Amino acid sequence: MTPLHVPVEIVARDRRVWRLSLAIDVGAIRFGKEIPFDPGTRVRLSLTLPGGAALGVEGKLASAEEIRFDAAPPQSQAIEAYLKEQVNEP
Repeated sequence: MTPLHVPVEIVARDRRVWRLSLAIDVGAIRFGKEIPFDPGTRVRLSLTLPGGAALGVEGKLASAEEIRFDAAPPQSQAIEAYLKEQVNEP
């Protein structure tokens, strides 16, 4: 996973919380603070990558601090571009 520190809106059913992300890859995002939903809960995430790409991603809570995306989100190209950019930085 690649470090990513941005605010993320997490919505499950009728409940909404905000968390600061720690890291991301094409298939998942990790947080430093527990997400108050049960593992397996389906969620919708909204976040903006550095550089301005706004993402809306659906997934499932894998653990108290990690959400795995459903398959490859349509925005996976934006995530891949961010990951590639981070690898290429000195």
